[in-house]
Amino acid sequence: MALGIVWDSKEDIITFPVASVAKPDQQMTKRGMLSVVMKIFDPLGYLSPFLVKAKRMLQTLWRKGIDWDTPLPQ
Repeated sequence: MALGIVWDSKEDIITFPVASVAKPDQQMTKRGMLSVVMKIFDPLGYLSPFLVKAKRMLQTLWRKGIDWDTPLPQ
């Protein structure tokens, strides 16, 4: 593992080990969403398209004035 990335040379795949970042049985809040986004370590930018989308969702929540601990709409 280097820089948070695991390369399996036999299968020729790159994986990003992500510990359980979100609890599926728990209602997501703005605080929880920010926590999930900030736990992802991606120094080479491979996950940037997904992280940018998540950050744009957070920006939308800010614009709507949703409080930190209010459950998010589906």
